[in-house]
Amino acid sequence: GIKAAGSWVSVPFVKPGTVVAVAGHLDSQGDFRVLADAELMPSTFGAPPNPIGLANRLVGGGGYHYLQGPPASGQKGTSWGTGPNNVGLLAAVWGKVIAVGSNTFAISDGTLPGGLTVNCFGSAGPPDQNAFVRVVGIVTPGGVSVYDSTDISPVR
Repeated sequence: GIKAAGSWVSVPFVKPGTVVAVAGHLDSQGDFRVLADAELMPSTFGAPPNPIGLANRLVGGGGYHYLQGPPASGQKGTSWGTGPNNVGLLAAVWGKVIAVGSNTFAISDGTLPGGLTVNCFGSAGPPDQNAFVRVVGIVTPGGVSVYDSTDISPVR
């Protein structure tokens, strides 16, 4: 997975997991490798990807040839940095909600001290404290980002 950045004037919101064709040039923006000046087109080639299931401690992984720069190069991992870099991938994580903020929450599956941060955008919002949830979102160097209320579901 890779972040695409461009002028999206003619493109409607595309939910993570949607199959698209993207063209652009490789660049860095903050902590992310991106396809800059990208053009994005919905595609019918192939099925949408299924999320990869990860233990909280494996989210993000280590850096991939990351050099802070300037200019930055490679892909930054997470501060806990366990396993291969998976920033930008669609992932499923599970855990108990251990902290709730206005647009963020933390979950714990017992593998990452302090829990995993989940950032909420769009229609997504934090669940109740102590709930057990499954989260499907995009891995970032800071945790997981979700964009729709359906990205967070209760685990029974």
